[in-house]
Order: sequence, then structure tokens, then C-alpha cells
Amino acid sequence: MNLGQLASVLTEAAKMFAKEKLPNKLTEIGGVKITNESVQSFLEFFLKQVTLPADIGNVMQNRLIKYIEQGVLESIKRNNHMNDYIEGDTFDIISADAILVDFVNYACMPLDLGMYTLDLRKEVAA
Repeated sequence: MNLGQLASVLTEAAKMFAKEKLPNKLTEIGGVKITNESVQSFLEFFLKQVTLPADIGNVMQNRLIKYIEQGVLESIKRNNHMNDYIEGDTFDIISADAILVDFVNYACMPLDLGMYTLDLRKEVAA
């Protein structure tokens, strides 16, 4: 699987996740403080929904750890032109969308994926 294929898989998986899984997940995590542990749990739940070869799955786990180490709140604030996040330190639909998109963009580097939270609401490719 090349980087372009990975980007396509992650993008479509994020759209499906936002549409089908995120509303239920928010009943569980809504209002939970955004910490390294809660973000890791949230993004691991997302990655479990994505079908990837084992070696790519391991790469995604490593990128997840590095993503969290860089500081999630700082990252979504820095990249707020890609999302609707303004402020806050608890999970809600806006912060969850921002974290999901920010991670997908990070995971696909060095490819400049340029995914926005608005893209999550677009139709999933058949």
C-alpha cells in the first residue's frame, strides 16, 4: 500500500466513522477532558474501524504515538484553518472532528492531504 492509497483509505474511513460511529462514541466521551490518554483511546477506536495490512497498522500505531507526543490541543489550534475548533479542553463534536482530521492529515505526511472537517460530511465514495 503506497501513501496515496493509505490517504484514500484513511480519508474514506474518517468520513464513514464521522457519519456512523462518532455520534454513538460521543455519548460515551462527550465532556471528557482531552488528554493524551483520551485522545489515544479515541483514535485507537477509529483505527480499529479501518482495514489495513498488519505492517501499515503498526505504522499507524507509531504515528498515533508521535501525534499525541506533539500535543494534540496545540496541533488542532495551530491547524484551526482546517477545522471549526476554537477553544475548550473537552470532547464534543467540534473537537472530535478536529482531532480526527488533524490525525488523518498527520498520519499521511509527507503527503499534503489537506483534509478539512467539512470533508467529513461529504459523501463516502462507493
